[in-house]
Amino acid sequence: MFCLLCSLSKDFEMEKDTLIQLWIANGFIQEEGTMYLTQKGESIFRDLVCRSFLQDVKTKILYSVGTRYEAIGCKMHDLMHDLAKDVTDEYATIEELIQQKAMIKDVRHMTTVYAWSEAEHVSSALKDTISLRTVFKPLILPKNLKESGLESLRVLCCWDPSIIHNRVINGKHLRYLDLSISGIIRMPNSICSLYNLQSLRLKCCSLLQLLPEGMSTMRKLIHLYLFACDSLEQMP
Repeated sequence: MFCLLCSLSKDFEMEKDTLIQLWIANGFIQEEGTMYLTQKGESIFRDLVCRSFLQDVKTKILYSVGTRYEAIGCKMHDLMHDLAKDVTDEYATIEELIQQKAMIKDVRHMTTVYAWSEAEHVSSALKDTISLRTVFKPLILPKNLKESGLESLRVLCCWDPSIIHNRVINGKHLRYLDLSISGIIRMPNSICSLYNLQSLRLKCCSLLQLLPEGMSTMRKLIHLYLFACDSLEQMP
């Protein structure tokens, strides 16, 4: 499961809570006895740190209008990153797809650290990515992904606020949605139809004013992040 980090750059810092929630969203962690999924994720994280698969573990603290946000960050060991890339074809960056270093039909988890305008270079292939489970960190979602209706998608992390009005997030399997740092003003009522959503991150959405009343019916929603949403007027 640590292979999920190999689709990111070697120096990418991931929050511990984010990593655990990504594991859970993708079904990498199963309940065991009386141990909750998050507890098991914490145990797995500690084990990976002890084995030096994960390193540079440190706490970072952010402040916004008197609000304090504390998170533990980590990075993947360079050698483990190389090993993970060698043993699986399921993880790739959009840049690797453009350079044909990875086959789109094999990819389950895809990410980029650049603008997704480059993704149009592989637009003809993107429309066939129905097996994608994770789309991570696009600034702008490519047109073909917006129109594809990725029913198998478990994780979507996107800075493009227009995505909330698109069918790509209406999948019944979506468990993790991160719209942090986007210019979103209000969440649409359609978000409440994501019955399996477990984590919703809206950190640093400074323009966000309203959340839909129906969010109170989202029984599986466990994690809601609203740090630095300074324009938010009320909670549902």
